[in-house]
Amino acid sequence: MIKFFRKTRKKLADDNKFFKYSRYAIGEILLVVIGILIALSINNWNESRKDRIQEKEILSEISETIVRNNEILENHMLLIEDINRSNEVVILWIENESEYSEEYQKEFHRCFRSGSNIFLSSAGYDELKNSGLELIRNTFLKNEIIYLFGVDNLRRAQLINFFKQHFPIYEDFLIKNFITETQKLIPINREHLQKNSQFLGIVKRIKERRERIKDGLQSNLQQSRKVLQLIEDELAK
Repeated sequence: MIKFFRKTRKKLADDNKFFKYSRYAIGEILLVVIGILIALSINNWNESRKDRIQEKEILSEISETIVRNNEILENHMLLIEDINRSNEVVILWIENESEYSEEYQKEFHRCFRSGSNIFLSSAGYDELKNSGLELIRNTFLKNEIIYLFGVDNLRRAQLINFFKQHFPIYEDFLIKNFITETQKLIPINREHLQKNSQFLGIVKRIKERRERIKDGLQSNLQQSRKVLQLIEDELAK
């Protein structure tokens, strides 16, 4: 096609047909420009298609990470509920002045458990940050993902760490009032312990702090489920 234009241009130039030559010259330029624009359009389309493929891959990985994290959150909440039942048993033992049995030794021990560490994964989100947050086209979804992984998950971990770091303040009380055995706390003087208001206050305080952690985990779980649904909706488009 370009060869044809060149031959035509030469012939017109040789014939001194300036205006006709000009029209063909402009046509040739337009043809080149259109070709460049088409090539750029195809290139942009290819890049956009690659970005969308990468976006879906990262969103799928984030979705899988959230599912795993939610399972961790749910299990930790169940653990807190289980441990706090021991606190409730001991509180009733104190307040009702119930008869003592050796079974309480295990309950005393569980009362002072801080729970387990909680480690939430950020897989997918780290990859998104490395690839560029602008890869997510849906601005609302992007902001919710950033809040979940960049704020909410970290806040939950900090709350648990705060509780665990302050737990040693009860160590002095334990040393003075219990003999420690594997998975057991044996009261040195159970009558005194049952009437000890400090002991009752400690058991209630620990239970209350675990409840605060549980509430935080529940809030985190709700945010996780919200983001998970948003991702599923986006992937379904």
